[in-house]
Formats: sequence, structure tokens, C-alpha cells
Amino acid sequence: MRAFFRAALFFGLLSGGALFAQAETFREVQLGDGISLEIPAHWHELPTEVRKNLQAFSQAVMDQAGVKETKTRKETRLAVNATPEPTGAMIRVSVSTPPGFRPKDLAKITPGELQEMRKEVDQNLKKSASAGGFTIGQVDPLQIERIDGEQALVIAYTRSSLVDASTWKVRQYKIPRPKFLLEVTLSYRERDGALWIPILEKVKRSLRL
Repeated sequence: MRAFFRAALFFGLLSGGALFAQAETFREVQLGDGISLEIPAHWHELPTEVRKNLQAFSQAVMDQAGVKETKTRKETRLAVNATPEPTGAMIRVSVSTPPGFRPKDLAKITPGELQEMRKEVDQNLKKSASAGGFTIGQVDPLQIERIDGEQALVIAYTRSSLVDASTWKVRQYKIPRPKFLLEVTLSYRERDGALWIPILEKVKRSLRL
């Protein structure tokens, strides 16, 4: 019994007195094609027009940088910013068709191939950053991770902010599906990582395919 009360006190301190705050602070969003995930209920979900502007900015930057893309159709289905402003974390979810690569391609990829892909990713990111007015720092080794039972290619790097002198950490998960490529990008202001990392990890774990 004493152990129960100690646990209740600990979680009560974390949640400001609400033991089961998860039920109130996160909400599930359905994104079509069987995709869903949970996001903080108080974060700001950007409207369609803003999502289209972000998508247009990304395309314009890549065109200016001369980064060649395969002929795909990309749709941003979710864009969420942490509150309050200025935002310190972001969630982006997009779908590209056709997928470009298949789940079995990830299953067969070798460490050497991942290393070569990292070099290409590093080059393309830095070209795009130069065109977009920001800089890319460290590009981590590419990894393969399982999310909801499916394999995902994980690309992680740091970049400068577009609005101030802060550094952001970005993790993008590319998950090939039979008819499309799902991309989930989670990013946060690095100096405040202790706050944002647990929240974004919960968002990632909630992803259902």
C-alpha cells in the first residue's frame, strides 16, 4: 500500500495533480489510409492553406538547390506546432505516391548502403538549406527502426532555425507502404529537448498504420 501512495505522489507531481492526464492532454487524429496518431490536444494544428504553403516552400527550395526528385505527388496531411509561440516543437506527416521503395528493400539494405545513402542525404540537405536560408549541422548515421511492426528508414540531423539563432533536432521516419510512402517528421528546439523529447516519443509510439 505504501508503494502505491509513493507512486501516486510521483505521478501527481509530474502531471500537476492529475494522475491520468494522458486522457485529456492527447487526442487521436485520423489521416486516411488507415494512418492515425496521437498529438497533444493543446498544440496548434495548421490549416490546409498553411500546409500547402509549407509544401510549396519545400518544393521551391529543392528546385533552387537543384536537388533532383523522382516524379512523385506529395501531400502534407498533418502539420502541428507546439504552443505557446514561438513554437519549440513540430509534427509533420506527409504521403508521397508512388512510394519509391518497398518494405522488402529496407529489409535487405546493408550497412554499407546506409552509409552511402547518408552521404547523399547530407549533400542534398546542405544544398536545400543553402537555398532556403538556413544551415545543416550534424547528419547522424541512417538507421532502420520498427514502428507499429513496419520498418522505417530514420534520417536524423540538426539544422539552424529560420527565425532565431537556435538549433533544431530533426528526425524523419520514412515508412514505405504498398501504394505510398509515409513520412513522419518530428523536430524540436535542441536546448529544450528535455521537455520535447518525451512528448514526441509518445507521438511516435502512437502511430498506427
